[in-house]
Amino acid sequence: MARAAWRQRWVWVHRVAGLAMAGFLLVVGLTGSVLAFRQELDDWLNPQRDRVALRSAALLDPFELRDRAQALVPDGTNDDVDLNVRPDRVYEVSFAPPVDPSTGQRPQTGYVALKLDPYTGEELSRTDPSRHEQHFWPLHRGNLLDFLWQLHVQLALGHVGGLVLGIVALVWLVDCFVGVYLTLPARAGPSAVGATHPAWTARWWPAWKLKWPASPFRLNFDLHRAGGLWTWAFLFMFAWSSGTFNLPAVFHPVNDFLFGPRPTWTAAGTLQAQAVSPVDLRTAHAIARRLMAEQARLHGFVVRRERQLVYVPQGGYHNYGVDGDALFGGQDTTFIRFDAVRQQVLDLYMPSGLHASVTLVNWLSGLHTAAIWGWPYKAVVCLMGLVISLLSVTGIYLWWKKRQAREIAIRLEREREAMAALGNVTQARVPQLFTRDRET
Repeated sequence: MARAAWRQRWVWVHRVAGLAMAGFLLVVGLTGSVLAFRQELDDWLNPQRDRVALRSAALLDPFELRDRAQALVPDGTNDDVDLNVRPDRVYEVSFAPPVDPSTGQRPQTGYVALKLDPYTGEELSRTDPSRHEQHFWPLHRGNLLDFLWQLHVQLALGHVGGLVLGIVALVWLVDCFVGVYLTLPARAGPSAVGATHPAWTARWWPAWKLKWPASPFRLNFDLHRAGGLWTWAFLFMFAWSSGTFNLPAVFHPVNDFLFGPRPTWTAAGTLQAQAVSPVDLRTAHAIARRLMAEQARLHGFVVRRERQLVYVPQGGYHNYGVDGDALFGGQDTTFIRFDAVRQQVLDLYMPSGLHASVTLVNWLSGLHTAAIWGWPYKAVVCLMGLVISLLSVTGIYLWWKKRQAREIAIRLEREREAMAALGNVTQARVPQLFTRDRET
């Protein structure tokens, strides 16, 4: 196959893939640009949500808060303690309904989420999360960012929307390489005797630049081509991370092949399920702190803040999570699974440094959601959302203008063929008219 024909086929692939993705990427690009500053915008739009006034009084102990919540919901079951009590935020405790003795299963409703004053333990509100259905109409400042988040991650369509975006991510990842290939300069033809071609990099350099002044078509073409080249690494990262989040059946095996398998928690499965913690949670907390301190010394991390203590009745073990990673502590916890009876660690999970596959996913998550490096990187992610939208819009514009040009070319060709046919008919009739006139 000739090189030009091969390249033309990839042009067609890029065009079809781009048109199929454009609408989706426009949505996720614009919403992602806003969501880069989601927490800051939410604090601005809803300054009183889940907040309490700062006071000089001491905060209640998290176990005391849990006990007071349990007194308010005596039939509820709670197996976890949020250890991070904050002075300006409500404290939340969730309860599951008791197991139905006739079925041995928990009902689907009857869950309770209590919000308490962290200074007094007073109940501020309660909801049933199992009955909560997220409705976004009418939109208001209280649900606007939640709607944008659902639109960004699932097109506000639930699992189906997430699957669609996962497929889009897979196509996008492949198209990243196709797009770069199409910017490469064509192979130089034979040159005249004594002449030399410019270096390959010199012939590629115009693809990285904008020509100015230029026609609207050339400007959009340069924005599309150069914009994609300068931001290619980010585009590749967003495509890869989106696929890892939304299409794990395809991306996880590839990630595991490249970076090693994800950790499996075999040790925790050696314990027997128990409906009730074999050790009081306060006692389990003291054991967990000692075990975590040992792991911190062994693996060289620092416990900056406690997060959560959870008892898992299905496995008969406890989880204890802390903020122990300097970079990823804001998005993922360092935690241990431990046997509280034998007082031994079963498994250790670290956001980075222990398993390459886990480190990869946290890097992808941190880069994608702007959860690392503070507001400067949030500004970069916000800008990239606009760039992704720009590439989608310019791609549609280029396709539309080329389509118009093809339609004009086809119409002109048909007109030329019609004129040529008319000319042939006229030429055929002239001798007949001349002969008839002479005979007359």
